[in-house]
Amino acid sequence: MSSDSITICLVDNSSKERESVTIPVQDGETLLDALLREGIDIKHACRNAACGICLTPLLEGKIHYSNRIPRGLSEQEQFDGYILPCIATCETSVTIGPPKAKYAKRSSK
Repeated sequence: MSSDSITICLVDNSSKERESVTIPVQDGETLLDALLREGIDIKHACRNAACGICLTPLLEGKIHYSNRIPRGLSEQEQFDGYILPCIATCETSVTIGPPKAKYAKRSSK
């Protein structure tokens, strides 16, 4: 998926403004790595899907975990459309909502 991109939609509930950032994804790159590379500081800890800190809603598109198991993701969270970006890679372009844990919109590069 070298030329496609993922779209990160960040919603500020207090002001009802919607910010959308498009980030290119490199082949085999996880969503977390793409976000961090572009200066979007998403909370994370384990990087192997055990803790669930990076829990993020998938709004559109398809991801896969390859042969990895998202242990930090409950069945209910999966049903509700959440993913773990630390091990998720894109099958298609995706749109994700703001992570469940508080994040900084952009860190300075």
